[in-house]
Amino acid sequence: MRLAIKLAYDGRNYHGFQVQKNARTVEGEVVRVLRDTGAIEGVEDAKIGRGSRTDAGVSALGNVLAFNTEMSGERIVRAITAECDSIWAWAYARVDENFNPRRAKLRVYRYYIPSRNYDVEKIKKCTQLFKGMHDFSNYIIGDKGMCEISEIRVHELGDLVCLEFIAPYFRRGMIRKIMSMIMDAGKGRINEEQIKKSFKEKMSIPMAPPEPLLLYEILYDNLCFRVDNSALDMAKKFVARKFAESMAISGVLRDMLLGFEKTPSNLYIK
Repeated sequence: MRLAIKLAYDGRNYHGFQVQKNARTVEGEVVRVLRDTGAIEGVEDAKIGRGSRTDAGVSALGNVLAFNTEMSGERIVRAITAECDSIWAWAYARVDENFNPRRAKLRVYRYYIPSRNYDVEKIKKCTQLFKGMHDFSNYIIGDKGMCEISEIRVHELGDLVCLEFIAPYFRRGMIRKIMSMIMDAGKGRINEEQIKKSFKEKMSIPMAPPEPLLLYEILYDNLCFRVDNSALDMAKKFVARKFAESMAISGVLRDMLLGFEKTPSNLYIK
C-alpha cells in the first residue's frame, strides 16, 4: 500500500528537508527510522515523494511525505515521533498508488516579524501588489517565469505580525525574497513603485532569514488525514516546553533592552 504522513519539524536543527550527502536533513532522519523499523527496505522501492523541499532553517507544521509500505500508519507515525529529534509525524492517510504529494491543491506558508519594527499599514498595502499573476523572475532562485499567488493575508498577533501566503505552489526562495521586499517597505526603505518595477526590470533581491518561515499546511483534493492522538500529544508536549523556554529567554532579553535604556542608578526595581 501507499501511505502519506503529515510531518511537523523544527527546521533550525536541520540542513533542509530533502536528503543530502553528509548533511543532517529531515527526510534523512525519517528514512532512517522507516528503515530501522522495517517500514521500508529501500528508498527506490518505497518511491518516496515530498510535498515540499523546505530550505535549511525553515520549519513545518504540515509537510507531507508519501511512500510504499506494508506497515500500519499508526505504528509508523508513533515510531517517527518517538525516535526523531524535533520531528513529529502526527497524521496519516492511505492513498492511491500513484499519489504524488507535489501535486497539491494549495500550499500555505506563514512568515513572522516583530510588529514594533515595522509600519504595519505599509506592509498591508505592499502585500496586495504581490497577489495574482506576475513575473517573479527576480524572486526565484535558478528559475524564471510567471507565477500566481492566490492570497496573502496579514494577521496582527500582538507583538508579532504574521504574513500568510497561499498558492498552489511556490518556487525556490520565492517567499523569502518577497518578504525581504515587504520588510524593506515596512521600514520605509522602498516604496510601492519599486515593488512594481521588480516585476519588469532585472534586480538583485536578497532573501529574508529562513527561521521565521513556517510551512503551515498542504491541501489536497479528496484526501483526509487521520490524526494519531498519541503522536500528537508527544508533539504538543515537546513544542509547549520549547515555547515556554523561549518565553523565558524573551523575558531576559526584554529586561536587558529596558536596562540599556535606563541610567545606571535606576536599574533596580523599586
